[in-house]
Amino acid sequence: MAVARARTLNGMESTPKLRLSGPGSLIAAVPHLLGFPPEQSLVLVGLSGPRSRLGITMRADLPPDGADYAPSVAELEPLVEALRRDGAAECLAMVMTECPDGEGLGPYVDLVANLDEALFEGGMEVSDIVLVRAGRWRSYLCPDPHCCPAEGTAVPAPSGELAAYAAYSGSVVRDSRSALIEMIAPDPESISATERALDHVCRELAEASSKGASEAYRERIEDFIDRRVSGLAACAPRCLTHRDAARISVALIDRPLRDRVAGHCLQETASAAESLWIELLRRLPPPLDAAPATLLALSSWARGDGALANVALDRALDSDPGYSLAQLVRTALDHALPPVTVREMLGYPAEEAG
Repeated sequence: MAVARARTLNGMESTPKLRLSGPGSLIAAVPHLLGFPPEQSLVLVGLSGPRSRLGITMRADLPPDGADYAPSVAELEPLVEALRRDGAAECLAMVMTECPDGEGLGPYVDLVANLDEALFEGGMEVSDIVLVRAGRWRSYLCPDPHCCPAEGTAVPAPSGELAAYAAYSGSVVRDSRSALIEMIAPDPESISATERALDHVCRELAEASSKGASEAYRERIEDFIDRRVSGLAACAPRCLTHRDAARISVALIDRPLRDRVAGHCLQETASAAESLWIELLRRLPPPLDAAPATLLALSSWARGDGALANVALDRALDSDPGYSLAQLVRTALDHALPPVTVREMLGYPAEEAG
């Protein structure tokens, strides 16, 4: 099952707390927690403490073979382990689908049964497991039709408090996960132009190397990257030529340089740097796009945007399955490590680079 993870909306210590009560308000908040409205998804929200503090939110694709197929208890155990690692003691699970009922039962009942068993075996309290369909929700576990009618209860509109909180915290909700994929999708014409420019850039690099000036050449490109990001941050960018894109892509092959420019994700220039990485992803062929995709994933993860981080990582690893930094970030996300881990990951290369 493909899994995406995101932080809770109040995951930043400097941000005021938001109070959500009951499954309905949590369901309404899910698009803000994930960054997009999930479809055909299993969503798990971790809760902890006597006041059920929001923790990690995880989304997994529902089985592609249909509602009659269910992953085993063992296959669901990693999700439970991620909840426990985040400190959750309780879980609210949501099956978000448009699949109809079958034989008087809700869809994915075997999945629900196995998930309930996996949570029980993992020592996790089950707040509820609910079906969310057509703007309504009902519990899989409550047998009382007066409490949980068969037609379900309407999912409430997002509260004004949630909207204000999302605006304060910078939470962005895209139309769908597909919108994220489209945002960084390669443009064939731009890629063709960059590939032609790569011939020129490779000759530049070969000439610099023959003169013993390859390090100085990379330093000029690194300085160009920093100036480009500063220009974007100041809303004064200049056109990025095809040769510029090619030069940056070649420079990012150098790992120490890549790790140094990754430091933008921890600075006020993070958003501007993300714009540059996205622009490169539109214009670079594989495997050269693996580096900017991973840098975009690092930056997105650092600010808690798990949805974009996962989409960018998919792009990086599809392009270059052996790209070690992308593998490292994927492992960290799969183990539900918090965004602060980015600082720890970038600290070591920065010290090594002086």
